[in-house]
Amino acid sequence: SGQEFSALAFTETLKPDDFIFSNHRCHGHYLAKTGDVNGLIAELMGKESGTCGGVGSSQHLCHKNFYSNGIQGGILPVSAGMALSSKIDGNGSVGLVFIGIRFKKKIIIKKFLFLEKSRIQIQKIAVNKALKLIMTILT
Repeated sequence: SGQEFSALAFTETLKPDDFIFSNHRCHGHYLAKTGDVNGLIAELMGKESGTCGGVGSSQHLCHKNFYSNGIQGGILPVSAGMALSSKIDGNGSVGLVFIGIRFKKKIIIKKFLFLEKSRIQIQKIAVNKALKLIMTILT
């Protein structure tokens, strides 16, 4: 569907300390960030050797500054908090957020207002309805 290409294109520019938040279709994003094929497959099979001990599955992966959540748009508030934390810490980390297209616009507007008030820059927003994906880079 093209999501894998966008994941590769964006994650190639990230440093190890940069973070990614993804949605319920996160496998390509996860692999692009971590390269952990065995951990992902074990996680999907519910094995203890999986990335999250076999209990997270696709909906709740977290590994090497990669986080996913199955609630559409639900990761934006968490990613905004992570961006604020990075700004306060002064570590220069960049956040990349992949959001599915079916989210509540209210959440997005509120979080963008929060980011603006927190003086967190939104470097780029790419919207592609054909891919049903929104990518936001926070610094």
